[in-house]
Amino acid sequence: MQSTLTPYSNTAMDENQLVIQARAGETAGLAEYIYCEQLRTRAARLVQVFQDTCGVYLDVDDVRQTGIEYVLRALQKAAVLGRPNPIGSLLRGAWLAMQDYCEEQRCVIRVPARSQRKYKQLGKGRQVPTVASLDAPLVAGSDVTLLDVLAAPL
Repeated sequence: MQSTLTPYSNTAMDENQLVIQARAGETAGLAEYIYCEQLRTRAARLVQVFQDTCGVYLDVDDVRQTGIEYVLRALQKAAVLGRPNPIGSLLRGAWLAMQDYCEEQRCVIRVPARSQRKYKQLGKGRQVPTVASLDAPLVAGSDVTLLDVLAAPL
């Protein structure tokens, strides 16, 4: 089936056409539209938030790739296309996948994002530990560093 849509257009009529084509089995146009038009700004905004709040420098393209990976997997299942607003459902799932990626990548010590959410929901306040430096004193005024403790024989 030949597509008559202009590349990267974002009008509601074109979105409806993409959804109709995706329901007919041609999902490439919908995936391309979401990747090129929708995920770029969302990923950039999410990276900026994590940079401002956590001081972490993440690559926008890596975050965006995580989002499109979710979209492609969801389109293979085809259940999402039966929903009244499949683009909204795909974007919401992609946003959550990108957020999980950012949470897992924000620290040297990797804690799965699901574990972080579980503890936050239970009110235990468990967060990813921060690693300042291996050669900073463990206690103020002390000469013992984390490197000394790790290098010490058992």
